[in-house]
Amino acid sequence: MTEWLESVSTRVAPNTLAHYRRMSTYYIVPTLGRKRLDALRPADFTRMTKGLQEQGLSLRTMQAAHQVLGMALRQAVRQGVIPSSPADLVDAPAPRKEPLNVVSPSEARTLLAAAHEVAYGPLWTLALTSGMREGEILGLRWRDVDLQAGVVHVRQGKTRSARRAVPLTDVARQSLAGIANGRKPEDLVFSTRNGTAISPRNVLRAWHAFSEQVLGRRLSFHALRHSAATLMLGQGVGLRTVSDVLGHANIRITSDTYVEVLDKLKVEAARQMDDLFRSEGI
Repeated sequence: MTEWLESVSTRVAPNTLAHYRRMSTYYIVPTLGRKRLDALRPADFTRMTKGLQEQGLSLRTMQAAHQVLGMALRQAVRQGVIPSSPADLVDAPAPRKEPLNVVSPSEARTLLAAAHEVAYGPLWTLALTSGMREGEILGLRWRDVDLQAGVVHVRQGKTRSARRAVPLTDVARQSLAGIANGRKPEDLVFSTRNGTAISPRNVLRAWHAFSEQVLGRRLSFHALRHSAATLMLGQGVGLRTVSDVLGHANIRITSDTYVEVLDKLKVEAARQMDDLFRSEGI
């Protein structure tokens, strides 16, 4: 993996290279790093995916790790290091037909209240109220945050839709203002005590402990993003607006992801229409 990352470092954009390194460092090497290339089998991919799933990682992260490892192995084939790539014999992780694990409005209020008492509180608050991705939040610098205007500028996205301005709720703005003193524009918003980037693994570990302590159940970090979307939809925010806030490439992704929520809203719309008709004596 180290040799492959070095070989592609001059051919891809810095953000893309950072993504590859993150997948390798946190998800691929810890699982398969001690495995000889010529001993790698399709079952090892399954083992890696299962391990990532048990960590509560999102489907997108599991798919990305699978994709990055596959790219590295295909280069090993081209260089004659191994005769074939086991990645070509394994399907990438597929969407799980499970209901979204999200928080209710009352649980969201409980989480936000508890977040005031912990170091990672501003991070949890921003994630739950904005729906931003983990990588977007961990990559934020103070120059991206305009507390006066109440907006965060996401600049590190791969697509035009991902690079966007995300409005801040008052609770998120106040939470960020509490950690803004003395920070320079180039500083990371969320960092270690030394000012370096926080490991996604440490963030996930802290979030698991926090959600279990506050809600009594473990939630994936991605559940914060899903929760933000479902809460917005439940408050009557339009699908197009929710899609834009989340940075989806198109509205179809949003509607497919939250189809269960939308179906419930359709039923509620019919109920409200009935109330209207009854009030008019129809």
